[in-house]
Amino acid sequence: MLRLIFAIDRWVWAYVRELLHALMHLGLVLWPPAWMAFGQLSTRALAGASTALTVLSGLILCQEGRLPNLLGVMLTWDALGYARVLIAGNMAPRQLPCWGQVALLGVSLSGAVGLVAVLWDRLRQWPYGSREPGTILLLNLLVQSLLFEALWLYDDRYYLPLLPGLIAFLLAHLRFTKVAMTVGMAGVLLWGAVAVTGTIDHWRDHRTVMEARDWLLRQGVAAEHIDAGYALTGWWLYAHAVSGPPSRGSEPDVPWITGWRPLP
Repeated sequence: MLRLIFAIDRWVWAYVRELLHALMHLGLVLWPPAWMAFGQLSTRALAGASTALTVLSGLILCQEGRLPNLLGVMLTWDALGYARVLIAGNMAPRQLPCWGQVALLGVSLSGAVGLVAVLWDRLRQWPYGSREPGTILLLNLLVQSLLFEALWLYDDRYYLPLLPGLIAFLLAHLRFTKVAMTVGMAGVLLWGAVAVTGTIDHWRDHRTVMEARDWLLRQGVAAEHIDAGYALTGWWLYAHAVSGPPSRGSEPDVPWITGWRPLP
């Protein structure tokens, strides 16, 4: 009985932690329209959203002593350069300075307050406008949320299906004043810079790995002995395996794809 109670307790805390992580991550990604929508949100919705996030954060801090990791699988300083360990060996993880972490946390939580407040207002108004097109977006959001909660899909890549509905609801609450437009333009330029520089970094990283592999091949190293990282190894050793196209029952043994055998 005690084991069952402890298991349920751990599951509940994990659920609360990952729910907070999802809200924080979505708040960070969508902070520009969330901030722009603050002026059109009701005081009751903002107060309720702030209280809910404060309670969630307080519970997690009391239980674990820290908030969930804000930078997840897709949005992280190390994700795009992950394969560099194959070139330069192990590297120390990069960390934001303390002031940067505080600023990022503030932006994330404030964006999450805006998201929760928009949903609060939308759910409150839903019975009076159940025939509006927004009902489809709202139901899609609720179903998608239930799915990733039930299937425990808490990596930030799984939150992508939630973005269209959230963006639509945020845009519906916008009033295009000079202040709102300035905030929105700053957010677009910032995320645009992140996207462009990140893509350039990703391309250069893959190009370097490909050049290193070509050099090894010229030295006589067999292709099946070279680990070029998840994406490129999957392409060269799985999708285009020497034994032919993969099929059920005859898949090649490829690190990170079908097995964990380290390659020399």
